[in-house]
Amino acid sequence: MTRIVGADGLSLQDVEEEVLAGARFVVFSTCVSMILVTQRRAGDVHFVRADDPFPKAGLRAMGLTLLLGWWGIPWGPFHTVGALATNLKGGLDVTRQVMAQLTQAAQAASPAQPA
Repeated sequence: MTRIVGADGLSLQDVEEEVLAGARFVVFSTCVSMILVTQRRAGDVHFVRADDPFPKAGLRAMGLTLLLGWWGIPWGPFHTVGALATNLKGGLDVTRQVMAQLTQAAQAASPAQPA
């Protein structure tokens, strides 16, 4: 399973309650360019609670992209704008996929019930 930042110590029930209250799982994009090479990549999955509208990880990804994304020819500006747009929207929401994985892992870990 993918690393989830910010959900340490929470049970599946805790996570489900937080998601119902507005929390979500998001991925932030970064873009780094070095003249002829441009790399845009997604970072770790972050658990963002409802009362944290824009986490520090999003700010870090945007700062890195603003500093290092533009310098690639020809794709640097294109991927930089794309990464910034994704991050300004609060990141890519992957809540459904993560909840499905967490539920599946919890079901696999629980002992089978006798019939």
